Amino acid sequence: MTIPFAAAKPFPQAPSVFPSRLRGQVFGPLVLGQHCPGRSSGRGIRRHRLGLGLLLLALTLPGGGAGLVRKPDRPALDHALARRPAIAAALAGVVPGAVLIAGNSHAELAGRVGLPCAPLVNAGIAGARAREVADGLAGQRAATRGRLGVLLIGTNDLLRVARPLSAQARARFAAEAAASLAWLSQNAERVVVAAVPPLGKAAAFRRDPAAVAVYSDILRGLCRPGTCRFADPFADLRDGDSGLAKPGSLPDAIHLADYAAMLDGLDLCREAQPLPGSAASASGVSR
Repeated sequence: MTIPFAAAKPFPQAPSVFPSRLRGQVFGPLVLGQHCPGRSSGRGIRRHRLGLGLLLLALTLPGGGAGLVRKPDRPALDHALARRPAIAAALAGVVPGAVLIAGNSHAELAGRVGLPCAPLVNAGIAGARAREVADGLAGQRAATRGRLGVLLIGTNDLLRVARPLSAQARARFAAEAAASLAWLSQNAERVVVAAVPPLGKAAAFRRDPAAVAVYSDILRGLCRPGTCRFADPFADLRDGDSGLAKPGSLPDAIHLADYAAMLDGLDLCREAQPLPGSAASASGVSR
């Protein structure tokens, strides 16, 4: 299938298994395939075990091992699994003219607010990265094609431990975002993709603000005019081009104080078919 808004050349898929040839690669204090020197063979073995332990620990962290293996944290995974049947039920109730909103916690929280002009079907998954969003949509199908599909992703892909500015991480994000956009284009007439929101200063310890603009540009590049519209509903919250939010604008340095204002900023009702008296279809709870 050809994705009308996808890049001319497909992005490489994320690696799903640990590469078999690792001899000589450096992971922290350990060079695989080499003996760690010590004053005695016992000390060398201990240092080797320590290095191997640190490597295995790194590979269990989100984005650990330079992005070779990515393991979601347990609460986020549990929440994603809990949301799947709720999302399926919401999609089963889609009516013509509905707006589908998918993505991370920004999508899930906005889905609980609703729109004044059309039903808003909540397919958001709080805590999800681009990969979990795509996986959560895969295999699901709306009862009928909605009017609009909205995608909000990126915040959870900016973790510093995942090296979000590396070429590998950027290509992986693009491929995973393209998968969600393809799903939305199949289940909605038009697609709206939002820029990555800014971060509060307190969130910059774990997430890289420099990646906010980079990942927003990736999403912009995937969104081709005619079938997809790129929007930045967070423009008023941004502190210049720093990737940070204006001081005090985000209550917890990640989430917004007013998701109704975010929906207004996406200008969805201009494109959605007006349905007088329609109510939001927001399923599930956010954490």
